[in-house]
Amino acid sequence: KSDQQWAKQVLHYTFLEPQAATEGKVKTVPSPLLKGGAHYNYYNELNDKSYVVESPDGIMPVGDGAYTVMRYEENEISCGIAYRGDDYSTMVLGFPIESIKSSEQRDSLMSDALQVLSAPFKK
Repeated sequence: KSDQQWAKQVLHYTFLEPQAATEGKVKTVPSPLLKGGAHYNYYNELNDKSYVVESPDGIMPVGDGAYTVMRYEENEISCGIAYRGDDYSTMVLGFPIESIKSSEQRDSLMSDALQVLSAPFKK
């Protein structure tokens, strides 16, 4: 399988566009897998604490059970995909989680991810 086929068939997302945002702000959005309403900031400018995310990806869900759970605040482009199937789940972000500016926000985002990944499987 090609990398793109694998991403679609296993991770349930597809690439939308590179450099999807510039402001460094994302938010969770309501879906069947996550309630939404959280806001996160990632490093988008030169600094002495982390590398800069210059080209965050826009990504889209693929298939039944896959949903957009995060969007870039500046343009509503999808940047977080969660999938819940019969026997496994995934969550894919268009930016690195370690680029989130504060440890509190990283912890909150990880909590959101664990909520998605630990929900009961379909029967």
